[in-house]
Amino acid sequence: MCMVAAIPYVIAGVSTLGSMYAQNKQSQFQSGVNRANIETTKAKELDMLRRGSIEEGKAIQKSEQAAATQRAMMGATGAQVGQGSFGDILAQTATAGAEDAATIKLNAWRTAWGFGEQVKEIQAEEEMNKSKKKFGLFESALTGASRAYGIYSSGK
Repeated sequence: MCMVAAIPYVIAGVSTLGSMYAQNKQSQFQSGVNRANIETTKAKELDMLRRGSIEEGKAIQKSEQAAATQRAMMGATGAQVGQGSFGDILAQTATAGAEDAATIKLNAWRTAWGFGEQVKEIQAEEEMNKSKKKFGLFESALTGASRAYGIYSSGK
């Protein structure tokens, strides 16, 4: 008869352990997802900076090519290249090219910064996940103890 009386306690204990195991596995899975998301987002951040640098270089090169074409056309007219209005045109071309390159660089940096902020958000989510795991395990243990006490109290 003693073994039969212990069955509800064993069931409550197994149920509690099962719940704690499931919560632990869920937390581990979420941590893995968070780690993967952090790595992917960091890679996006670095890629954006790299692509921004490449596009910045292309913008500078395009500006330099435009200025070279302008100088060639100016020289073909027999005018003094870089003097007077022709000098102003070359200066405007250089300024516009520098502005384009700076805009490209700034936009890439802003996008990369956004990815960096996403990494911080995911890291904060991971910290919350760790806290939820601890509290969830504690809650399961308390629920199991409460269930066992309820079984004990009803058997008096």
